Amino acid sequence: MAGRISQYGWSLAHRGSMSPSARIAVEDIQRALARGGVKKEVAFRAEVQPAGKVTLGLVWPSPVVEPAVGCPDLGVLILVDEALPEPWLRSPAAVPGAIPAPSADLRLLERTLRERLPDAVGAAEEEIAAAEARLGVTLSDELKVLYRVTRVDYEDDFEEADRAGEAVGCELSGLDYLYAINGPLRHHGWDMDAKRAVSTAPDAAVQGLAGSTGWIGFGSNGGDEFAVDLTPGPGGHFGQIIPWSITRRASVPSLWPTPSPTSFSADCARNAVTSAKISSLP
Repeated sequence: MAGRISQYGWSLAHRGSMSPSARIAVEDIQRALARGGVKKEVAFRAEVQPAGKVTLGLVWPSPVVEPAVGCPDLGVLILVDEALPEPWLRSPAAVPGAIPAPSADLRLLERTLRERLPDAVGAAEEEIAAAEARLGVTLSDELKVLYRVTRVDYEDDFEEADRAGEAVGCELSGLDYLYAINGPLRHHGWDMDAKRAVSTAPDAAVQGLAGSTGWIGFGSNGGDEFAVDLTPGPGGHFGQIIPWSITRRASVPSLWPTPSPTSFSADCARNAVTSAKISSLP
């Protein structure tokens, strides 16, 4: 009998119903883990003799051993520290001809945001430049417009930052909290990730990658996170917005990105009007 076990449950490579002696062995291991204060899951192999004698081998939690879904024994052995599957190491391809979508309108976006946020305080150019230097990218012009209108500082003015999120259409991050959604960030384990392959179709809006240094996370809606895409696919647009989730592993964040922050903000306004109409119904 082999499997993985913790104080609170177990996963066993065991066919058929468990014999009384095997169940006693499992419960004994759980009690031993509880006595030893071991809170993590461990791998084990046990030989249970008909007379009740048990020979037990344990593998303690280790950075070089990852548990694997559907593999109740040791799991995955990592031979090289911080090694990643190939898709998570792949860099985005250059798309020299990528341009913003026709819907991208800097003046309209700025005017719309200032109408919605008349008292907002924008970020200084030095702050925007510092964020670009930290991330190692040049942000899209539309994203810069957004932060020139509002700094989005939850620590300094939570209510103003909350209003900015409502105006844009998602809970915004401040400049200091923008981050690149790269491959290592989305890697959750070799058990599933090593079986994935990624590719980009000739007309794909989003590159088929596990992550990209050009996917800049800037906000969320409580479920999905949103990123400005600075490395679009051949059929995409520079600065388009893609929803993604850290739990989706190597899947493409969105086959249908929002073309631009201008469109994203306009969609927010339309959704707000629709919600208001629905709430006013008798």
